[in-house]
Amino acid sequence: MRTISLYKYLLIAMITTCSYNQGVSAQIIEKTAYTAGSREQAQVQYLIDHSITYAENMLVRQGAYAPYAAALTVMDSVVTVEGYPGKQNQTLLKVVEDLKSALRAGANKGLYKAVVVYFDATVTDPTTKLPTDAIGAYTEQMNTNGSYTFYFPYKKTELKNLTHSRSFGTISDNEIFTKVSK
Repeated sequence: MRTISLYKYLLIAMITTCSYNQGVSAQIIEKTAYTAGSREQAQVQYLIDHSITYAENMLVRQGAYAPYAAALTVMDSVVTVEGYPGKQNQTLLKVVEDLKSALRAGANKGLYKAVVVYFDATVTDPTTKLPTDAIGAYTEQMNTNGSYTFYFPYKKTELKNLTHSRSFGTISDNEIFTKVSK
């Protein structure tokens, strides 16, 4: 009975996430793992545009959100992966690794073209050199050799809305699509 309630909650959360496509428009930065104007870049952009809203809504409503993931399927639909129930006491790193493991399993089955793992972070803004809160978005696309982690800095206004500054990020090795096919 409790499992059914959890699945209903996750389904409602997924529908809510996909329904509210407003807020941050992900800025694809020129020096990423994705070639400017490429199909790979467009897929990552599409995935972020259709999945980041959940993080934004939770930051406005509750001030925080649990890490979650989304994937662009081979049928061009966006699916979300929530954190696992009963793992509230785990570290952020462990939850993110669990999400990457679940995505890797789907990628190895040929289900996904692109993936993103979201997490809340405090990072140093390269422009201001000051610490800032940011929505972290670890991304990979199946045909690229490298991943890119976007950071979308935000500040909460007095009205509990979010204001964003310019995004930035880092390139790293693939962790999900370890068998890159070009």
